[in-house]
Amino acid sequence: MKLHGKGPKIGRDREICVQKYRELSTYFWWKKSATDEQLARLTPTGIYNLASDFYNALATKQKRQYAEHIGASQRSNPTSFGWFLHDLMRFSSRPRLWLIVSAPFRYPQFLKRVARRKATGAVA
Repeated sequence: MKLHGKGPKIGRDREICVQKYRELSTYFWWKKSATDEQLARLTPTGIYNLASDFYNALATKQKRQYAEHIGASQRSNPTSFGWFLHDLMRFSSRPRLWLIVSAPFRYPQFLKRVARRKATGAVA
């Protein structure tokens, strides 16, 4: 991605870089994230460098989890119970107790459906 330092495209690039920086800092609960005033003083290249330095300082496992979160890579184990519970809770705007209680009973059927889709050649 080419970042513009001047001209009419600087505003668009700044918004994209600030959005990505905020996304990183909120996902990792980074308490030392830059304020809006500090980001306003930086060029889009500076914001990009700040975000890339933060990303490069992460452990490999954290990078993989973040890539799975934003959908840039496939899940490492799509049939794990943790992912199943996470997907189940995402269906509801508010977590409901019956979803949590019924999850262990619904998980085996989920695994059977995934195996059936793989056997028929459908996307899992």
